[in-house]
Amino acid sequence: MEHIQETVSGMVLYAGAVGDYDKRVVLLTKERGRITAFARGARRQGSPLMAAVLPFCYGEFTLYTGRDYHVITKAVPSRFFNGFSTDIEKTCYASYFAEVMDYISRENEDGKDLLLHLYASLLELEKDRSPLVLVRSIFELRTLKLEGVLSPENVPEDLLEGTRQAIRHIHDTDPGHLYAFQVSEEVRNELALLSGRMFRNYTGHRFTSLDILDAIS
Repeated sequence: MEHIQETVSGMVLYAGAVGDYDKRVVLLTKERGRITAFARGARRQGSPLMAAVLPFCYGEFTLYTGRDYHVITKAVPSRFFNGFSTDIEKTCYASYFAEVMDYISRENEDGKDLLLHLYASLLELEKDRSPLVLVRSIFELRTLKLEGVLSPENVPEDLLEGTRQAIRHIHDTDPGHLYAFQVSEEVRNELALLSGRMFRNYTGHRFTSLDILDAIS
């Protein structure tokens, strides 16, 4: 494979130390889905990549791509999601959202819808508009919709009408208005039970971030 250079738009889902100064970075990108890349020297003081490869950083990343690897050679951040960094519970939710995207996204596939969904969800976490349990339910149900699992027709028949209306909103609305609604406590509890059950059945995966949330709740 010929070495190529390309620029993608995306968000850092995970960044971990490699060697003395490098980082291994997982990106969710619009153009290529999930990408794992190395940021050489990103842990050196003064590196132009240091801030750009922090989790929840959104921007443009220039990649040098070889046969079976990617290297980030340049990054231009446009948004740092750090409005929840002093709130441990919100940070755990953000980590959960990123962990989900890492798990369900695929390499070399269009990641636009998942990226927009994650972006809108992190924006919501920076606000104090909705109970976090509702934000989680909406996130999970919308993710199931994007994965082709959820539709208003394939949910239990005995749901409250308010829950059905919420599901239709989650299914049909654009990402910018996804979280712009409120529900009663009864509906919120029913959505939480439904989303939790459907998401567990779909993924069959144990997410580390949820274990931490359970421990601090």
